[in-house]
Amino acid sequence: MAFLDTLYLSNLIKSVSSKKQQPVAAEPPFDSSDLPPKETYFTWQSVGRSMHVTGNPRLTRSLLVIGIVVALFMVILQEYLLILVVASFIFVSQILSKTPPETQRYELSSHGIGIGDEVYYWQHLLRFFFFEQAGVPSVAVDLKNGFPSRLFLAINEDDREKIKEILKSKLHFLEAGPPETFLDRAYKSVSGQLKTS
Repeated sequence: MAFLDTLYLSNLIKSVSSKKQQPVAAEPPFDSSDLPPKETYFTWQSVGRSMHVTGNPRLTRSLLVIGIVVALFMVILQEYLLILVVASFIFVSQILSKTPPETQRYELSSHGIGIGDEVYYWQHLLRFFFFEQAGVPSVAVDLKNGFPSRLFLAINEDDREKIKEILKSKLHFLEAGPPETFLDRAYKSVSGQLKTS
């Protein structure tokens, strides 16, 4: 029986590899020097990120005690690198929560989206949607590939329609918000069960 399975698999692999594959037409490489002169559609200034508010002091104290116990357990297991990584993450999150966000300059132009001195060209952008994060209205723009895969732009509520009109002329608009991934659905399921308990 195992011989027949091996024979079947080897024939399947031969048939798949023997099929002629059609070459995929590749897009020509993008060259920003070929673009026409830049025309600015709209500029605005807003906070660069949302400000995180510290939570309940009792919860913070409880998490600190749990963290110390876990850290002592990791010292016993001699997992110093793991302790260093976790401590670094906690340090960075604390610094970001205490530091007020800077005002950032955003620009929509004929070339693309400008954030400070960085330009993301329309050819590299895919779609956008609006959302609110920590009370700050924002727009998220998905990139076709690369890192980061999504840009987050804080906007002023008064400018929302103007920004939406410009972005709709260049990109696909998602009315319902971001597409849900498996992790999003799992998180909602688990958090929904915890809230009802």
